[in-house]
Amino acid sequence: LLSTSEVLTLARLFVREGVDKIRLTGGEPLIRPDVLDIIGKKQSELKKLEGLKTVAVTTNGMNLSKLLPKLREAGLDLINISLDSLVSAKFEFIVRRKGFHKVMESIDKAVELGYNPVKTFKVPGFKGQMGFITSMSDHFCGSCNRLRITADGNLKPEVVAKIETLHVLIDSLSFLSLRMFYSQSSVEDHTHQTPSALDSPSNAKAQLTHIDAQGQATMVDIGEKLPTPRTATAGATIILGTVAFRLLRDNQLAKGDALTVAQLAGIMASKQTSSLIPLCHPLPLDHTSLTFQLDEPRCSVIITATCRTTGRTGVEMEALTAASVAALTVYDMCKAVSHDIVISDVKLLIKTGGKRDFHRQ
Repeated sequence: LLSTSEVLTLARLFVREGVDKIRLTGGEPLIRPDVLDIIGKKQSELKKLEGLKTVAVTTNGMNLSKLLPKLREAGLDLINISLDSLVSAKFEFIVRRKGFHKVMESIDKAVELGYNPVKTFKVPGFKGQMGFITSMSDHFCGSCNRLRITADGNLKPEVVAKIETLHVLIDSLSFLSLRMFYSQSSVEDHTHQTPSALDSPSNAKAQLTHIDAQGQATMVDIGEKLPTPRTATAGATIILGTVAFRLLRDNQLAKGDALTVAQLAGIMASKQTSSLIPLCHPLPLDHTSLTFQLDEPRCSVIITATCRTTGRTGVEMEALTAASVAALTVYDMCKAVSHDIVISDVKLLIKTGGKRDFHRQ
């Protein structure tokens, strides 16, 4: 949203105050028609600012290969290229478009032109190198001295920008988690459970395990538990309406085979549960499966997700996450046809292993 002159004016102000490295990021900075003007094509460009040592770009690599020779000539010092997967089909699934070969071509071109990455690892016999952003294993956010200027000209510390992005994700998923929790905890819901240890008098004083004595959220210590086989099955229902249901059933949706995509999304989500739900333990899943039942009278899809592991804690959240994300994916595949789509009945169906089993009637 900033004009060429606004970007360069801000750059001059920061360099005057001692900033010696500027990175153009996004979004995708290389779709700007003035990117060469900003870096080094005109008299007022970044490379002529006294005191600025490094000009860098973060890019998805789609348009990089054809621009790279001119960017190199203009004085671009460093490049970060985002590559979501080294498997072409998985890359296209994640970014939702083709272009894997364009990114790889850009990486090859960068190597050819002599760009040398830092903080990196090299495989003997190969030209390329790779690096890791180690904000989790090597905490550097506390000493971060970066500032981020947003597209509309607002100023934020880099760590704040990253935290805000993380909060959007956590807030969305926490809402989903709380909704699932209250759905499972409500009196109305318990009336449909099979009589079990959950209904025993000894359970009357049960407490939430993720809350400590001071009422603060805490991660449960499972270190002393023995690994045992555990399974969980969860379900979700998505009501589509007549037109969307017919197109999904006949595999005529514009985005393609919705159920296959939803199956992959559910499996992938189950493996990322501990990254999405803050206090979940990471579990090595032995197996995840999803099935889809088409309910034609209700124009709905009934999703069933089953997860299995041998571990110290249960896989209920993995199964619930798989079912939820699969339902959200079906919604995404169908929303071009109708937004009058309802996701309902996200619930645990079966749990085995651990202190007690659970079977919903």
